[in-house]
Amino acid sequence: MKYNEINDFHRIDIENEAHPSVFFKDENYDLFIFRMPQLINNRLVPISKAFIITDKSYFYFDKESKEFVDLQSVDGFYKYLNNDIDSILKIINGYIEEIELIEDNFYENKIDKNFNKQWFSYKNDFIKINRILFKCVEVITILISHYRKDDDYLERNFEDMQEHLQLAHRNSGMLLEKLDALHNSYLVENN
Repeated sequence: MKYNEINDFHRIDIENEAHPSVFFKDENYDLFIFRMPQLINNRLVPISKAFIITDKSYFYFDKESKEFVDLQSVDGFYKYLNNDIDSILKIINGYIEEIELIEDNFYENKIDKNFNKQWFSYKNDFIKINRILFKCVEVITILISHYRKDDDYLERNFEDMQEHLQLAHRNSGMLLEKLDALHNSYLVENN
């Protein structure tokens, strides 16, 4: 796939670092943009990655070289996405451990003096993660339903990724609830 073969509007979408997850059908290809949270230098950063699907192959757009990288097959496409989805699960699991530690300390009366600042920072991250993951789940569901008839491999394996995204989304919602419960308890304790 050559960059100049892409619709002008889609080129803008592909290069947009903050583009939300989306699935577009075009005459000659399908465009799949997947926006996922990633940890970069200990900061949560949403990253948008663009993929082009044709009758012949699956391509990832490398934003640095401004070229499409051929993933060779649906298996290559799956492995590429699955790697990112696994990293999302690791991020969420890391946050679960951090919040459990804060909970344990709180209930043992070992409250951090910067609790409100810490709470706000986590709350901000989890709201972003939750919103991004909601859209990821929605778009991967569209992708699966569009290709369901074409390839049993895609359906089986992509539904597995969909389940992992749904789990990450549910867990991010659970983390928001835990934070709210902690904050409410903190307010009661300190008033």
